Amino acid sequence: MTALSCRNLTKSYVMGEQGTPVLHEVSLTIQTNEFVAVMGPSGSGKSTLLHCLGLLEPIDQGELSVLGEPADALSDRAKARLRRIHMGFVFQSFYLVPGLSVRENVLLPLFINRVRYGRDTRVDRMLGQVGLTHRADYRPNQLSGGEQQRCALARALIGQPDLLFLDEPTGNLDSKNGTDILNLVGEAVKNSQVTAVMVTHDQAAARCCDRIIKIRDGRIEHISDNRLLADKEAADEHA
Repeated sequence: MTALSCRNLTKSYVMGEQGTPVLHEVSLTIQTNEFVAVMGPSGSGKSTLLHCLGLLEPIDQGELSVLGEPADALSDRAKARLRRIHMGFVFQSFYLVPGLSVRENVLLPLFINRVRYGRDTRVDRMLGQVGLTHRADYRPNQLSGGEQQRCALARALIGQPDLLFLDEPTGNLDSKNGTDILNLVGEAVKNSQVTAVMVTHDQAAARCCDRIIKIRDGRIEHISDNRLLADKEAADEHA
């Protein structure tokens, strides 16, 4: 099943009286249960593409499908509902609510979606999965960077989203904490049928993904399949 697809997606930003093109007729398809990396130099349009796929930014032209349904012409209210129910977001800067505890930050999406039955159990389970049970009552400013990002990831996953969007999730972390975050995302893709799209500059992080989409100057430059490479390496080892 196709989780995300776009055809001839075009996006510009208006600055003053002139529009600055950012994405030029981008076409791609991401299947359900894939973990995909989007890479490219600064200013290439990779974060803008992520925001368009996640319905955070409107597109100018083209077609956009989310979970098999046309999404480019949806109203703002319908897009917000789709994000709230079916999507989770993790950003480089964490965006935790400073006045809330770790538990309350993770609980927030369930509260917004008016989930009442079993939500405390779900939060406890999620905190255990990301290794933050002992930090449940801490405020974000009492956490390390790695702990803050794990809290942000737990918050993104607590609603059991179909789609997970990550914008440089390891950018502010050391290698160990970055690896921990990638492992948690990989487990979510493997065990919870989540489709994950991650913008990253980190080659090591991208190698954890199923495919790598490289963007330059707002256009797709190359798509590589890490699964095929892994299969080839395995075959070479047994040759």
